[in-house]
Amino acid sequence: MNLKKYLPFIAVIVVAVVIVGGIFIVKKITQPVAVDTAVEDASVPDLPDNEKPIAGLIPTSDGHYLVLNVDSIKVPGANSMDYDLLWKANNSGTTTQQGTSSTVQLNGQTNFSKKLLLGSESNGKFRYDQGVENGTLTLRFRDGNGKLLGKVTTDFHMQTGTTTLSSVDGSFKYTLTKAATGVYFVTMQPFSTPDTSKVVVFQKGFAIYASDGLPHTGSVTP
Repeated sequence: MNLKKYLPFIAVIVVAVVIVGGIFIVKKITQPVAVDTAVEDASVPDLPDNEKPIAGLIPTSDGHYLVLNVDSIKVPGANSMDYDLLWKANNSGTTTQQGTSSTVQLNGQTNFSKKLLLGSESNGKFRYDQGVENGTLTLRFRDGNGKLLGKVTTDFHMQTGTTTLSSVDGSFKYTLTKAATGVYFVTMQPFSTPDTSKVVVFQKGFAIYASDGLPHTGSVTP
């Protein structure tokens, strides 16, 4: 058999195999790796007090949304912010954990606001979670390479139809002078001192936000 006349075809096949193999290796190397935020959180401490933003979760009048407001963002080198909102729902008598999260490109901005649905939406149809009371808010800040610089996290407690407002762990309690019909309240730690005109009360590191944005007199339990 005269192999010389087949050499050009063999050379083409060899080159093709090398190219395809190279592409596969590059794709394999550059394939993004899923990041386990729990592992990240365990290795990165909370932001120092002088870098913590002011965060608030303001409930809407129907209790179906929480408006996330983050002010005074001042983390050195922060290029983006992840927000992660988790809550417990009781739909059809079954308690499940629900949540929503996203990444915001800061582009130098120091304030952020977004209305977050406590439920789900599909093709313009909304499903609102029932029995939402307790949840957790976590904010993570990253540099331009996606490296986690630091985080802050807090529990929140949403209540309505009661005169005793409290933190999730019960360490902070605020008793309203009179009941506020049809008003939703959220008790949480805002990380830094909020604008007192935007909260019902701010004491002992806890703030209470009201859906109507109005003052509600009361007293903090010693």
